[in-house]
Amino acid sequence: MASRFGIPPQALLTATARRLEDAFWVAEEAAAQASLGAVVLEVRGAPRKLDLTATQRLHHRAAGAARPVFLLREAGHPEPTAAPVRLVVSPAPAGRRRTVSGPLTGSIGPPAFTVLISRSRTAIARTVTLEWNRNECLFHERPRIAAGRQDHGAMVSPP
Repeated sequence: MASRFGIPPQALLTATARRLEDAFWVAEEAAAQASLGAVVLEVRGAPRKLDLTATQRLHHRAAGAARPVFLLREAGHPEPTAAPVRLVVSPAPAGRRRTVSGPLTGSIGPPAFTVLISRSRTAIARTVTLEWNRNECLFHERPRIAAGRQDHGAMVSPP
């Protein structure tokens, strides 16, 4: 499955923790490992222990290791964190499938997501729509649609 996203399975290290404290410990230790390219910590909901102090510790460990740490909060409400950037990702309507001769009427194109940069120390707030290109294994920014026209298509599920 991971290879479909441009990541060979042997390059992934996964861990599951029963308690949030354990998950933070794993993420902090992983951020310190030079052999890892990035760390992804997924937290569901808005647990009380996911506070400013905990995210500051994680941010300092990531900054010290010069390694990106992504904190994914599924169904969480915006709360104070030490994150230098906050992205709000939601499903977007799929555009039409593109062919050599142009968009294919009545078709459903690649999965799309709306990304809102809601907080950043270095970038201005803006919203972009990204489409997944499965052949290149990366996202492309969808061109803006002329006024009055809309995309019509299925939405990917939020998870």
